Amino acid sequence: MESRLGFRLHPDVKALLRLHNGAGKLRPVAFLPLNHRLISTSEIIRSHVRIVDFGWHDEDSPWEEDHLNGHAHQWVPFALPIDGGYAFVDHRPGPTYGHVYELGIGSGDTDATLWATSLGDLFSQLADALDEQSSFLHFRPRVDQDTAHGSALTWDVILPTR
Repeated sequence: MESRLGFRLHPDVKALLRLHNGAGKLRPVAFLPLNHRLISTSEIIRSHVRIVDFGWHDEDSPWEEDHLNGHAHQWVPFALPIDGGYAFVDHRPGPTYGHVYELGIGSGDTDATLWATSLGDLFSQLADALDEQSSFLHFRPRVDQDTAHGSALTWDVILPTR
């Protein structure tokens, strides 16, 4: 996988893939906000190719290399939502190396949202929000009891109050 990407994977990504290589063929498992599901190594490669083919790092790109979108070829997606976009780990050397972002391409937005400074931090924050029934960014966890499939975790969007 690293030879296909052209760089070494962040240790957190390696650990995630060793423990869980995607969500498999199970019913959609949306334990991440915005209905993201973990993807396999083969899906990571396909998603990375789509990101690179999008051309954000071409000479015609409006973004400089220092801008997150200017080095999209160094993103490693690890989860996909059902409606387009990516949750990815930034692999550009420097201060954002290992940071976790979410980009909802289907919405037309080109600015990624920082979810956490590492995958470990992301999963820790999500677990804390679930344990404490508190929010993670602008999402609140809800566990639905579904007798046919067991419990299901959903992250509701917290709308700003007026």
